[in-house]
Parts: sequence; structure tokens; C-alpha cells
Amino acid sequence: MTSIKEAFDSIYADKDVKDNRRFVSLYDQNKMIIENADVNNKETGFQVIQLMSDYALSLCYLGSLSKALLYFNKAIPLLENYYKSADINLFSIPLYELLVWNKGTTLWYLKQYKLAKKEFKNLTINFPDNDKYSNWLKGCEAIKYTYVQNIFWILAAICIALTFIVPIKNKSHLILLYIGTIFFISALIMEGVKYLIRQKK
Repeated sequence: MTSIKEAFDSIYADKDVKDNRRFVSLYDQNKMIIENADVNNKETGFQVIQLMSDYALSLCYLGSLSKALLYFNKAIPLLENYYKSADINLFSIPLYELLVWNKGTTLWYLKQYKLAKKEFKNLTINFPDNDKYSNWLKGCEAIKYTYVQNIFWILAAICIALTFIVPIKNKSHLILLYIGTIFFISALIMEGVKYLIRQKK
């Protein structure tokens, strides 16, 4: 039976291993070996983490987001546990930063904005000068205002459309115009709020 070390060596020795589809295929061929390996052993534990991390990233880059998230949720805790006895900031490890970043964007594209916000917040705290991380965090904070703004736009459009149906001399015509205007202004206010969030330091 192939060992985790043999699987690890053969996968990374493959000349096409950098191709995401090829890596996913190689991982799937050795899946049972990798996922049943002893993660408490220092050497095999690192090999499992590296393989699982690259698998999660490859799935992410290929657009298999739900499956990628599943493996981010496996690889990240394994990496955290691997270094738990070491007195280091995990974000100083490039692989950890890369996994958290890609988990955050995966959550974003899966519309799990609250969970994505948590990942981007951790990245922003640890890398305060990285505009990419802070911009994605701001995007998560602004998304709830986008939902409300869209509702205001729809309600304003409905009110305006109804004014073409209701006779001008009818009292309801003026009421619809008034309400429609309120919704329109509210939508503009939401746009202003989003702008302020994007400009926030």
C-alpha cells in the first residue's frame, strides 16, 4: 500500500502538478491515503496540510467554491493545530495568509458575507497596510446597504410606474409621487453611506 510520503513525493514530482486540474486529479487518486494519514505525526501531518491546502486552493481557482470551502475548513484548523505549540503569529506563515484570503473570497462569492467579513477583518488586523484586504472588508460592510438600497430603488420605481396609471387629479397620484420621492431619496442616501464606508480608513 502506498504511504502518505510516497503519495506526497509522486504528486509534487509530477511535471504538470502546477496545473490546477491536474493537481485535483492527482489528489483525488490518492484521497484515501491523504485523508487517512496520521496528522499528529510531525512529518506526515505537514504533508497532509500541504496537500489539502493545495487541493483547496486548486478547487477555488477552478471555481468549485463549495467544495473548496469544505477543504479550507479542513486545512486551516490542521495548520493552526500544527503550529499551536509554537509561539508565532500564524499570519507570518505565507500559506496560512493565502488560505485565509482565499477562504474569504470563496465565502464572498458564495454570498456568505458575514463569514467572509470575519476572514477579511483578521487579514486587515494583521496586514493594516494591505489595501486589498481592507477594500474587501469594506465591501462586506457595505453589502447590507446595497440590499436596502435595491429595495428602495424597486419601491421608488413601483410608485412612479403607478403614477402613470392613477389619474393626475386623483389624490392617490400625489401620495404615490410623495412616497416614490421618499424612496428615491432613501436610495441616494444609501449610496452615500456606501461611499463613506469605501472612503473609511
